[in-house]
Amino acid sequence: MWKTVCLALGVATAAPGTSLAEDLPGDPTLGRQLAENVCSACHKVEKGMDDEMAWEMAALRGRHRALSVVGSVAPLVGLLGTVIGMIFAFMVTSQDTAAGSQASQLG
Repeated sequence: MWKTVCLALGVATAAPGTSLAEDLPGDPTLGRQLAENVCSACHKVEKGMDDEMAWEMAALRGRHRALSVVGSVAPLVGLLGTVIGMIFAFMVTSQDTAAGSQASQLG
């Protein structure tokens, strides 16, 4: 972010703490102070944003574990339901077939 601010001031290349008096128009002392203060402040803001982002990412990763468990287990539960359904279907079919063959033997 500090690079953007320094580029907006008309500085081609800049880094925090770099002397930019030659790059800024006007009084070299004023330009140096302005560039160093702006770039230093932007660097502090950028560091603060990075720290906050790291904290938020850690909080989100803590919640991510529960979602990953659900995502991993859900297909297995679906497969188990399909297998149990097939077992029941074959059991009903075999019972109907056995009952039908007994009825045909009696009649």
